[in-house]
Amino acid sequence: MRKVTKTAAAAMVVLAGGAVTVQAADMSLPPMYQLEPEPMVEFGSGWYLRGDLGYSSISAPMGSPPVMVDSTLAPPSASSIMNNRTADFGVLNGTVGAGYQFNRWFRMDATFDWRQNLVNNRTTYGANCAIDIPANGTIPAYVAYVNPACYVTDSVTIKTWTGLVNAYGDLGTWFGVTPYIGGGLGLTNVRASATEMYYQNNDGSNYGGAGVNSYKSSVVNAIIHYGYPGNIGPTQVRTNFSYALMAGLAYDIAPHLKLDIGYRYLNMGSLSVINTSGATVRKTLDAQEVRAGLRWTPDL
Repeated sequence: MRKVTKTAAAAMVVLAGGAVTVQAADMSLPPMYQLEPEPMVEFGSGWYLRGDLGYSSISAPMGSPPVMVDSTLAPPSASSIMNNRTADFGVLNGTVGAGYQFNRWFRMDATFDWRQNLVNNRTTYGANCAIDIPANGTIPAYVAYVNPACYVTDSVTIKTWTGLVNAYGDLGTWFGVTPYIGGGLGLTNVRASATEMYYQNNDGSNYGGAGVNSYKSSVVNAIIHYGYPGNIGPTQVRTNFSYALMAGLAYDIAPHLKLDIGYRYLNMGSLSVINTSGATVRKTLDAQEVRAGLRWTPDL
C-alpha cells in the first residue's frame, strides 16, 4: 500500500514538472503575427484622357446691310453693324480633356473646347455711296468722285473658347459598344467684332472686285479700284455661362482605348445686337456639333 502511494506521488510530481516545463516554454516564445503587405499607390484605375475633333453648325448674328435711300448707299452706324438676324455657319472644333470612370455606369470629365473663328461677310451694291472718303495717300477725297458706285462689305467675326465639367451615364455595353448620354456646365469666352469695308472705282463704274485692302489701290485696265475701311463696331468681350447636352457611342478598339462618336448641343450664352427698331437686344449664340475622338484609360 505504501509502495502504491509513493508511485502515485512520483507520477504526480513528474506530471507537474512537465506542466511547468511546457508553461515555461510557452512563455518564452512570443506570439507570431504575419504583417500584411502595404498596398501599392497607383495612378488610379479609372482615370482617362480624351481628345476630339468635330464640326460645329453655329447660329450667329449677321452684319447689318447699308440702307438704300434714293439709290444712295448710306452705311449703318458703328453701334448697329451687328444685328439680330442670324444665319448658320459651319466651323471645325477641337476638344481636349481628362476624366474619371467611377464605375461601369457613371463617369465625369473636364474639357476645353476650341472652335475656328466664325467670319460672316455680307456685301451690298449701291449706285451712289453717301460716305465721306478720307484723303489719305493714294486715296483722294470724296469730292474727286463723280457718282461713284461701290460695294460695301459688313463683316462679323466671332471667336469662342469653352470650358466645361461634364457628367455621363453609360447605358451598358454590347459587343464592345457603349451608348451614353450626358450634360455639362461651364463658361464660354466670346469675342465679337464688326467692321465695314468699302470698294469702288474712280470713274463711277461698277466696282470690279480687284481685291484691294484698306487704304490701298490697284489699277486694272486704267481704272483705279479703291478699298477703304468704314465704321468699326464696338468689340464685345464676354464670359458667358454655358451648358451642353450630349449623346453618343463608345467602341473598344484596343485595350485601354475607346473610339467616341457623339452629338452635342452647346449653348454659349448671348451677344448684344441691334433689332429692326434700333433697340439693343440679346441674341443667343449656340451650336449643333458632331464629334469623333479617342478616350485612353491607362489602368483599365
